[in-house]
Amino acid sequence: TLQFEKHNHFVHWQDISFPTNLRSLKMYGHVEELPGDIKNHDNLVKLTLEITTLFTAEVIEVLGSIPNLQTLRLRVNKDQDGELQFPSTEHYFRKLQVLEIACKSKLHLRFHEGAMQKLEHLNLHCLEGSAMQFSGLEHPVSLKQVWLLGSFDDALKRGLQHQLVKHPNIPALRWRLSPSS
Repeated sequence: TLQFEKHNHFVHWQDISFPTNLRSLKMYGHVEELPGDIKNHDNLVKLTLEITTLFTAEVIEVLGSIPNLQTLRLRVNKDQDGELQFPSTEHYFRKLQVLEIACKSKLHLRFHEGAMQKLEHLNLHCLEGSAMQFSGLEHPVSLKQVWLLGSFDDALKRGLQHQLVKHPNIPALRWRLSPSS
């Protein structure tokens, strides 16, 4: 686990060496960029990442290039609205089975055709004040279950249900409201 403080966010990744047998990595705090060689860690199967900037196409490409990644947890700590796109290529996220996303802003989550072929579980955590939108949920062909957690309204739940009935597997939608909702 790496914890970054706001006043110490400038990291010289070339000075940090991760163990070659690294299987799980958690990066929390004021993370502005990823280590350049993270995609070279063949044993990395679980990654938890809290980031202060929006997940750009380049960041998603790097994450998608981690060859044996099975579980990815993303926490979007940006207060501005944005879009998180997962590209349509069989070369990214080849083994990803679990995707968890928590956000506290207005986030549009978009899966392109052919994206995340092995994804089985999608867990979405809406933090207080967030608003999520989704498109392309029919594209992760192995999707079995979607969990919706936190603070959300019925419109979001209905929108998810509407998209999931279009999926060939008709994944189960589960939800749990936070006590303040």
